[in-house]
Amino acid sequence: MMTFSLRTSNRLLSSWYLRPSSWTLAVLLTSSIAACGGTYVPGDGDSNSGGSPGDDGGTDGNDGVGGAATGGTGTGGAGTGGTSPGDGGAGCCLAVATCDGTDKQVDSEADCPDDRSCYSRTVCCSTVWCVQEAPVCDGFPSCAESEIQVPSCPAKGDCTERSLCGNTITCMVRGSACYPGYEPDRDYASESPDMCTVIDYVCPAGTTAFSNDCGCGCEQPEECPDYLNCTPSGDPEDVHDPLCDSDECPYTMRVQ
Repeated sequence: MMTFSLRTSNRLLSSWYLRPSSWTLAVLLTSSIAACGGTYVPGDGDSNSGGSPGDDGGTDGNDGVGGAATGGTGTGGAGTGGTSPGDGGAGCCLAVATCDGTDKQVDSEADCPDDRSCYSRTVCCSTVWCVQEAPVCDGFPSCAESEIQVPSCPAKGDCTERSLCGNTITCMVRGSACYPGYEPDRDYASESPDMCTVIDYVCPAGTTAFSNDCGCGCEQPEECPDYLNCTPSGDPEDVHDPLCDSDECPYTMRVQ
């Protein structure tokens, strides 16, 4: 009898361990979820999966609220790897691209002017195209020493246009044509060739008489400068040009 009782008791004990009650399963499931950082909630009985809120098989309004809010391993409706629930990825920063200095922004690379240089600037998720401002230019063109500046080139003149900083002038080779009033080396006594045969004029020292298709008069040597700066600088070592006090080159303009 004793042997039978022990065997019977062992079978009953084994049956109790092998067939855990619903209460025992609930305790074990609750302990497992708590160890993973979650909270056990009884299933809501959804028709798709019969799962509990937080799984991805239910259809009611509670589904999706049991997942992790910071992404990662959860599948409960929140983003999986984003920086906030449901965003799915990192967003752009708030900085905005701007042009350098006083450069101007244009709509696109195709809008860059033909005579200017453009570049792009990218910051975070924004890109802009910029056109470089034209450098400040305050220069003015001048004619070569063998040329004189004229308003327009005469019919027989040998002329060249010279440009600088947006300004353009016309330069004529000295002696290639006559242009009364714009020939610094000449002083016209008459601008009519017919009158040159009946008038008398005397040329000052350092000049000689001339006549051409424009008239007649006196001219100084071509090597004479068009003007001289004869203003005293106040520096004893600064000696001005000797022509400032000379009768040579009488048609040269002297700035006193």
